[in-house]
Amino acid sequence: MMIYRAASVALAMSMCAFLATGCSSSVSKVSGKVFLDGHPLDGAVITFKPKGVDGGREISTNVTKGAFEFTSDRRMKPGDYFVKFVSQQPGAGQMVQSVEKGEGIPPPKTYVPKVYEKEGTLIKKVTLEGPNYFVFQLSSGGF
Repeated sequence: MMIYRAASVALAMSMCAFLATGCSSSVSKVSGKVFLDGHPLDGAVITFKPKGVDGGREISTNVTKGAFEFTSDRRMKPGDYFVKFVSQQPGAGQMVQSVEKGEGIPPPKTYVPKVYEKEGTLIKKVTLEGPNYFVFQLSSGGF
């Protein structure tokens, strides 16, 4: 009986260790570059949403100086993703200062055409094998 209990505990502990070490099939890094009319995009948000998964969890990050990166704290499952871009509005502090100076509300740093905000315009495949490095060449005219 004691041997059975010890074996059960050992099996349970090894299962917990296996699960804790990341046996899930998720990708630890997705990154890339984004250009608008040939220039690095700055001040936008990129969003990846699983394609074909109703209610699938989308994740977003900032695009800064043409670069973006989703790291291990924001894992993605392998598969096809809709990719969207949205212009980032200036911060509240900057808005208040501009209004106080009589300049009005400042525009976003970079204007991303509305076509890139639509789900289904851009699709990318994330794989376990990687490298999951994507380059997006956006155009002011859409495509």
